[in-house]
Amino acid sequence: MTRPLTTALCLWILVVALQIEGRTQGAPALAGGPLPGITPSEFTEFRLGLDDFTEVETAEQILGMGEHHLLIVPSHCPVPAHALISVAGGEPGKEDVLFGGRLLRHIPARATLFSVLAPGADIRQQERIGRFLESGERTLRLLGIPVERLVRSGSIVEEILKQFPARQLSSISPRWEDPAGVPISAFIFGGRRGRLAPLVYESLNWQHGVYVAATMASETTAAITGQIGVTRRDPMAMLPFCGYNMGDYFRHWLEMGRSVPHPPKIFNVNWFRKGADGKFLWPGYGENVRVLKWILERVEGKGRAEETPIGFVPARDALTLDGLDVSREAVDELLRVDPADWLAETEETKAFLARFGDRLPRELAQERDRLLRRLGSPVGASR
Repeated sequence: MTRPLTTALCLWILVVALQIEGRTQGAPALAGGPLPGITPSEFTEFRLGLDDFTEVETAEQILGMGEHHLLIVPSHCPVPAHALISVAGGEPGKEDVLFGGRLLRHIPARATLFSVLAPGADIRQQERIGRFLESGERTLRLLGIPVERLVRSGSIVEEILKQFPARQLSSISPRWEDPAGVPISAFIFGGRRGRLAPLVYESLNWQHGVYVAATMASETTAAITGQIGVTRRDPMAMLPFCGYNMGDYFRHWLEMGRSVPHPPKIFNVNWFRKGADGKFLWPGYGENVRVLKWILERVEGKGRAEETPIGFVPARDALTLDGLDVSREAVDELLRVDPADWLAETEETKAFLARFGDRLPRELAQERDRLLRRLGSPVGASR
């Protein structure tokens, strides 16, 4: 008997389209037809701040609008049987409950309205959350959805994770809780860069890989800052989570690489490169597995690559592109490394790394100097 799946609906950033088993005979949900089980009018009611959302009729249109995520469960996958509707740091609001209910009634699935109280919350806070959950429960029951309320006290992250034990995943490794750990073959970092970074590249070695990860960045979207295209540095995607000086964090990575005989390979991916017409060159989503295949081949010593000033990119025809409607010209552009663009990038990374002062490991400054030499610019030249 298949174990029921549990899914969280983080409704302030997530639009969930659940494809009902058998409805499309396994056809992909992004084929351009109407979203399975959900009418355009239901999306119109919850526009998520997009003024032109009323024109949305297909999954492709939703994806094209950006500033959100679309999670699709294909027909051949087990349909989630339980949804946890929760807002980090508070109780689910009216729109969270209504939006979740509209989605869940098409599965069907049961729901849990979940809230986490901070330790020491006073009676007024408890009563307030109780009123919200009671109201949400009535709403879901009117929609015909089995529902329960759950309130916990403590760490938000810990309490939410308790609701989703990883052991329920049939695909998880039997060694995932092994106290001795498991071998790590590769680290994959990435950012959203419209022009600079190629689709994928491998660092030259561990120290260079730490530099790549320490200087990674993304171009902002309106959903993040209200501004579009501003380069935002987020080393290793850890700025919001690192509880100590990032310079010391970089040093820890460097030391770890020296402490193991065969450190993992380090890769950088960029699904968001655009062509001259401003459109994405790579289809993304499930097609990203083609890039992961090349990464695994590199780990196994099989994948072919070409060395560039920034690292190794897939050799011509090294990516498996069978059945993919992407032109050779687009692939060449996806993998192109422009020295002029990267010279400008090194100037920005210099200013960023300078913020760490004498806590910055000298190895990272050395890697920047080596990158400048590979790009053909003498170290110390005015730029």
